[in-house]
Amino acid sequence: MRVPLKLNVPYSEKDQAKAKGAFWNPEYKTWFVPESAYSLLNGFRQWLPDKEAFLIIPQNIIIASTARNCWKCNHLTKVIAISANSFYEYDYNEEDEMLWILQDFFTLFQNIEIISDELRTGLERSYPLFRLDYSKTANGKYWSNHCEHCNAIQGDFYLFDEPGIAFSPMNEQEASKIKLKNIQLSFDSLISASYSQGDHLNLICEFATQID
Repeated sequence: MRVPLKLNVPYSEKDQAKAKGAFWNPEYKTWFVPESAYSLLNGFRQWLPDKEAFLIIPQNIIIASTARNCWKCNHLTKVIAISANSFYEYDYNEEDEMLWILQDFFTLFQNIEIISDELRTGLERSYPLFRLDYSKTANGKYWSNHCEHCNAIQGDFYLFDEPGIAFSPMNEQEASKIKLKNIQLSFDSLISASYSQGDHLNLICEFATQID
């Protein structure tokens, strides 16, 4: 059984969660919310693993990777970005209500401050140079890439926000340098982040290299 969004439901509150529409999965021994109920997720907010998170990304996430020259040592170093073909955002609808709204387009996430446990564990195991760290530029902590040679933080602004850089290609040639790898998790993930929008995403979808 697919387990879209895991809930942290105390035993004493299981009947309350069930009455609201939560389901029990015996394989993972957890309560969960089906994706069909995400529009009603406010009723489950007390049991969300990360109550401050405002994005839900699916189990089948995509890791985008490319290389750039480190600003500090100038060596070529690998950098990654978490991406997805769709996601849910906790935002205002047309009636000025805060709801979980489906955003049905490909994007890359940046300035990530919160990541759910399973995704965090997978990143720490497979991409140890992508980790939570303090940025002087941002004056706070977020999940960021680090140089594989000198360990210097590779700030998100210089990876996402200037045309022609790592994850903001301007043409087919630049987009083809990006590799996309599908990763299957057991659960959907809650995160807090900003996300990319723009024509460069179409270039990535069309010309980036798909890898196993």
